[in-house]
Amino acid sequence: MRTWVILGLLACAGKESGAPPTPADTDTDADTDTDADADTDADADTDTDADADADADSDTDPSVVGMDTRPANPTCVAPERPPAAGAIDLERVFVGVTVSQPIQLVAHPDGARWWALGQRGTVTTFTADAVGVIIDGASTALDLSPLYNSSETGLLGMALDPNFEANGHAFLSFNPTVDRSPVTRISRFTTTDGGLTFDPASEEVVFELPQPYTNHNGGDVHFGPDGMLYLGLGDGGLGGDPLGSGQDTSTLLGGMIRIDVSTVPYSIPADNPFAGGGGAPELYAWGLRNPWRFSFDRVTGDLWVGDVGQDAIEEVDRVERGGNYGWNVFEGSACYDPPECDVGATLGPIVEYPQPPGSSSVVGGVVYRGSDVPDLYGTYLFSEFYTGELYQIVYDPVTGDPSIDTLHTEPGARIASFTESVDGEVFLTDYQQQRFYRVTAAGPPEKSTFPATLSATGCFDPTDPTVPVAAMLPYAPGAELWSDGAEKHRWFAIPDGSTIAFDGDGDLDLPVGSVIAKEFVFDGVRAETRLMVRHDDGAWAGYTYKWREDGSDADLVLASDEVEVSFGSWRLPSRSECLQCHTGSMGGTLGLELDQIDRAIVWPATGRTAGQIETLAYIGVLADGAGSFVTRPIPAIDDAGASDEDRARGWLHANCASCHNPDEVTPGGMDLRWRATDDGACGAAPTRGDLGVDGALLVDPGSAESSVVWLRITQTDAQRMPPLGTELVHVEAADTVAAWIDGLGGCP
Repeated sequence: MRTWVILGLLACAGKESGAPPTPADTDTDADTDTDADADTDADADTDTDADADADADSDTDPSVVGMDTRPANPTCVAPERPPAAGAIDLERVFVGVTVSQPIQLVAHPDGARWWALGQRGTVTTFTADAVGVIIDGASTALDLSPLYNSSETGLLGMALDPNFEANGHAFLSFNPTVDRSPVTRISRFTTTDGGLTFDPASEEVVFELPQPYTNHNGGDVHFGPDGMLYLGLGDGGLGGDPLGSGQDTSTLLGGMIRIDVSTVPYSIPADNPFAGGGGAPELYAWGLRNPWRFSFDRVTGDLWVGDVGQDAIEEVDRVERGGNYGWNVFEGSACYDPPECDVGATLGPIVEYPQPPGSSSVVGGVVYRGSDVPDLYGTYLFSEFYTGELYQIVYDPVTGDPSIDTLHTEPGARIASFTESVDGEVFLTDYQQQRFYRVTAAGPPEKSTFPATLSATGCFDPTDPTVPVAAMLPYAPGAELWSDGAEKHRWFAIPDGSTIAFDGDGDLDLPVGSVIAKEFVFDGVRAETRLMVRHDDGAWAGYTYKWREDGSDADLVLASDEVEVSFGSWRLPSRSECLQCHTGSMGGTLGLELDQIDRAIVWPATGRTAGQIETLAYIGVLADGAGSFVTRPIPAIDDAGASDEDRARGWLHANCASCHNPDEVTPGGMDLRWRATDDGACGAAPTRGDLGVDGALLVDPGSAESSVVWLRITQTDAQRMPPLGTELVHVEAADTVAAWIDGLGGCP
């Protein structure tokens, strides 16, 4: 451990703090420089400095820090966000309402009150006008926490009784813990004040079903136009439907459930497919993998479902009574496990799309029946969770064949659900940025002022964009985000007069206007320079510049692209793909953490080798008054002085923790952050398949070969981890993780 007292350092140096920082997120990809001099201060990385205060005077001696003064920054500040492209716009609404992990909006029949569901169990209520401007501030209407804690469990749905205004009944779908395992429960709660509060003591359990695993819970719940309550249930979890639930009509897993809740707990509608026997009487349709959001067209009554795929295909279904939608024999319209694909009559998807690189999850939407965007009337809208892309289903005017058209892309957003207002307008829930949006008609196309070339960004010399401006401060994290062996160089710049704070985990909190850059070099040739920019709305966004073959400049990439390199091709990410790793749970940025930068580098401005934290504190970049922090330096994968466990866990932190942590919805239930006290992996069963290894665990102590964590980092196909942007296995990391797992004598 290493104790840093930043206040003392700044006081001794006589630096002013500047303006207070704006609450922010944290930094870029957690990768490490390949420079041999990046690890020169090994002793500093491993010392336990109980006497850090006593050494403050020597720490602020300019001869032992990397820079003497903070350079001015007149040019390298965040430019305006490029205008979103698409046939619609998303207008931010309900500004000021903050809900942790928002999963769904529910509209009151009066058109003014709303409820916002937080996945961990909170129901927040507020009132707003027709266009989403808050009238009355938010308050807690109900708190069901604690619930079963995994990435796909929690509070997942809420439906108002068709006679809500008379009886005050609301039905909530959530996952409590029973005998240390999750169950799907629907309970009825009653309000006597119009929904301002729901009395916890009024709970009446309507439906309950044990879940065999922690993922694929479905959980959405709605009343149909027939007055029946519908519940979407996934196949029970793991990967590939190992229990065969999808095609087993004796179980409710993998099905759409339909029950009559006019009496509690419930009764079976007489026209359910198996009301008279032969299958589970609650079952309405089956063959679903994980129905993530469904809705009824308020005009036709059609039931639309977004069904999340396994490894290849995402699909949208129009569900009919007694329909079999194919899983796990089919994934979309493709045979999932050839040649066993003849199971009788199945109904294929209305549309499907191949999973984009990285994580993928369709989000079922709604048929638009509002008036603000007349061209969309009668159109089904849905989205892709991980890319922020919104789609519509369009039909060929001659053949009538359906297809998918992209309406809008909202980089950084993870749309978790669609909700209709009383008048049919569509509102969206952004899980990632904890925001809410309203679908509106797109205005006239705006001309982008975002720099089209790297030389125009103000962050690099306009006459030689290979050279960063003086305001770009170098940094080098300890653990590397694997990038197919690229040599990488990193810098950041913050606006003049601003400073960087840090939170209790040591994540640096860069102010609005900050820019972070990372350069990728393969075999001495620049391939791309990637910028992470914190815009004036407080959100981070990623932009990629592709270097020209002559090396004269780099051009802004509008969509994903590729560069030919010695081993094949290197993928340049789209703006949406950048934010698949730069998640909100890790602050939107990754590598600028005190644990990562507690190491020495060579500072180009002076040629000195000095610690990064000491130098940033001395020149006044770290905020005065930020307090003290005890670092636990993260070692590089090739640090011979560190243990196998520390090197392995450091690599997992850098490469996997941005998705695998309790605040993300990534399957697995793992917490791979460096400071996690329980990784949730040791001795745990995998939730997305065992990769063909019988009895495999996420981490099987003493056996890397039966540990899915190790198996996935040795893959190069769709099973690989990290899932996006790499083609080659990081052999040194795979060997280190194997050595760590093989050396485990058991789980903590």
